[in-house]
Amino acid sequence: MSIIHLRQIETQLKSKFTNLIDLSDYADKKQNERDSAFLSRALAAFAVLFTADITPEKAASSLIDGPQDCGLDAVYFDSDEKNLFFVQSKWRHDGTGSIDQGDALKFINGVKAIIYGKIDRFNKKIKKRENEFLDALSFANTRITLLVVYTGTAGLAKDVQTDFDDFLKEMNDPSEVVELKVIKQAELHQIVASGALGTPINFDVVLKDWGQIREPNSAYYGLVSATSVADWWNKYYPKLFMPNIRSFLGETEINQSIVETLLSEPENFWYFNNGITVLCTKICKKP
Repeated sequence: MSIIHLRQIETQLKSKFTNLIDLSDYADKKQNERDSAFLSRALAAFAVLFTADITPEKAASSLIDGPQDCGLDAVYFDSDEKNLFFVQSKWRHDGTGSIDQGDALKFINGVKAIIYGKIDRFNKKIKKRENEFLDALSFANTRITLLVVYTGTAGLAKDVQTDFDDFLKEMNDPSEVVELKVIKQAELHQIVASGALGTPINFDVVLKDWGQIREPNSAYYGLVSATSVADWWNKYYPKLFMPNIRSFLGETEINQSIVETLLSEPENFWYFNNGITVLCTKICKKP
């Protein structure tokens, strides 16, 4: 990646978050320090923005970066999805590297402190939101997502990855509730370049044994591989679902039975489940 890509990412951050990022703690700092603080905080907000699919205003309000942040740059709880996001961001002006082990360990310990209710260690921004975090962690189906986002091109160093793996192993015993998402320069630029924010989803579908219904509304039906559907989820969630139905998704008894059938009786999956309806504004058959 080049300086051009960094500038394009920077332009997107300024477009989304100018006048939304609190820089009051940098009031007496030099302009270049204020600019760096803005970019780092805006990057954290941007990660929340496109991962949780929320407004720039909500994303900016999730920021807690500052003295005594214990390595946490943003925290956001999606009350519909029951997903608690912890974010660490690093804006690297040269576009190289990733995060170092010291920053990673500080981040991990900060997440642990909130999980274990040690809010007294944090700054006022976090202390004011103590009840929000306690409520989030009180739900039995709350999931936790660690977002590590930086403008470098390198992956996590082996020691850093090991530290995160150890933390995930500790938290996910006996059930998996915590996941790690690493967002590097390449992923950031892909989001910016593809116009993924606020734009419709477009993708190709391989439909086997298909047919068509013309009235009262045009519709196509057929068979789609489960791996294709999983790919849609990986690429487009949460935008894949309308906001008003996202909260209905989760580990319900019905959904668990669907998963069990897929894992234990894949040959019968087609017979036991009703299928998926995809709404679209336009569909056309490829030549």
